[in-house]
Amino acid sequence: MTREIDRSTLVKRYDRAPSATLYTLRALTRDLFAEKQTQRNVIAVPPIELHWHRFKVSQQVLESLSALTELELEACALLAPHVAGFRLVMAILTSDAFPITIQRSLQTRNHLLRHGTLRPGHPYDLKARTVSSRVIERGLEVDIHVTLTDGGALIWESLLTFFYRGSFGEADQPSVLAKSPPIVLSSLDNWRMPDGKPLLMGYLTGDFNPLHFSNWYARARGAQRAFFHPPHAIGLCLSRLGPLNRTGRERLDMWLKGPVPYGALVRLSVDQSAQDTTFALALEEEARPCLVGRWVVAQGPLFSPEGETASHVNHDKQGSVSRSGCQACEVTAETGSRYDVREVNRMIPDWIICPCRDKVRPQRYGEEHQAGQQRSSSSITGNERGNPSCGDAA
Repeated sequence: MTREIDRSTLVKRYDRAPSATLYTLRALTRDLFAEKQTQRNVIAVPPIELHWHRFKVSQQVLESLSALTELELEACALLAPHVAGFRLVMAILTSDAFPITIQRSLQTRNHLLRHGTLRPGHPYDLKARTVSSRVIERGLEVDIHVTLTDGGALIWESLLTFFYRGSFGEADQPSVLAKSPPIVLSSLDNWRMPDGKPLLMGYLTGDFNPLHFSNWYARARGAQRAFFHPPHAIGLCLSRLGPLNRTGRERLDMWLKGPVPYGALVRLSVDQSAQDTTFALALEEEARPCLVGRWVVAQGPLFSPEGETASHVNHDKQGSVSRSGCQACEVTAETGSRYDVREVNRMIPDWIICPCRDKVRPQRYGEEHQAGQQRSSSSITGNERGNPSCGDAA
């Protein structure tokens, strides 16, 4: 079971960007005592919530991101809040209250959702908070939820997952978002990645991790050489997917499986359908991808006050989430982990992709859920609710 964060939250407010100099020095200092930390089984992730009042994504940030990623300016609206607001995430991960040093962390998943139009230079409110942690087979995962609001209206949000290798006790159920989509890949492009501009990306993101600057440090940490900040590599992939319909809400789900070194020969593969575009970036000499992503136009509201359900996702009376199997490919049911039912629901894709590669039509919050609340069983399987099989999806 995912460990919910205690809501007696430690809150801090910023009226300007958190100082990258201060939190970077704090992180490097804390790393000196990392050996002592490895002896502890850290389970409880503290409740930390940071607010950045009057946060702005400037035109200069958009233009710099466009130059780095080769994306058109309007196409940068999905990545820009993630890039410009990452200082708030760094402030959480380097906080003295956070139980594990940032040097032990790996970004494993990014889920970005744009709900409205991003206005350059407009003052927004940015909030980042720890929302859950879970013990998995090889370590601990921590989720951080980031929201960008304008007068209370949600403009953009993200869910970022960080992994810490180690022994933290008995494993919980994995996150419902843990598995990357299975896709049949067709090669779209091959190229050599640029040498990168880590100082510029460090300035934009506030992430001055030496892994992105020093080949020596990267090798000492087990990598081949220094590698890209994830948003930079992701943007270079998006720029090669061709025109995407960005007129409405859009969502990008990213699974970060390995580093993308500067100057590496890479190949981009893609699987496109009417509903989404799934892609994978791999080093030329390797079969395993470094990045797997899925871009979709989000249809309809992503969140309702009552809590909106997607296909294969059900609630029990305690509010946990379970995912049923696909009737066509006979995937076995699995229980999903939870940090908040409503937030999980809006982060789950509108279309569930099963191993048989077909998509299951989404079920919205409505009669099936209301009927399920009246049942006494702890959960309702997808078959009981009449979920269509993959073969029935149109």
